[in-house]
Amino acid sequence: DAPVVHFWSIVRNHFSSNDRSHLLKFVHGSGNAPTLGFAHLRGMGGGIHKFVIARCPAPPRECEARSAYPRAQTCFNMLHLPAYSSLEEMEDRLRAAIVDAASGFDEAAVAG
Repeated sequence: DAPVVHFWSIVRNHFSSNDRSHLLKFVHGSGNAPTLGFAHLRGMGGGIHKFVIARCPAPPRECEARSAYPRAQTCFNMLHLPAYSSLEEMEDRLRAAIVDAASGFDEAAVAG
C-alpha cells in the first residue's frame, strides 16, 4: 500500500528524533515510547492498542480543509492518513499536523 510505505519512509528517512517524538505525541498522546517498546502502546482503558494507520481518500489539490490533513485518535493510537498524490505533499501535511499538536493546538477543545 503506497501511502503506508510513503509514511514509514518519511518517518525513517526525513524525520529527526524530535519530529518522531512530536508524531508519536500527535497519534498517541505522549511523545515517549513505552519502556517495553512500540508494541506496548497503551490506549483507552489502559489496554494495549497497536499503532494503526487508517487510509482516507485523497484530498482535492490545494485543499486546506481539515480532511486534507492527517488526523489522530489518541485513545486508539490511530492515524487517519489521506492518500496524498506525492511523498512531498504527505511530508508537508504530516509536519503541519504535528507542529499544530506540538504548539498546543487542541481541535477537540474548540470542536464542542
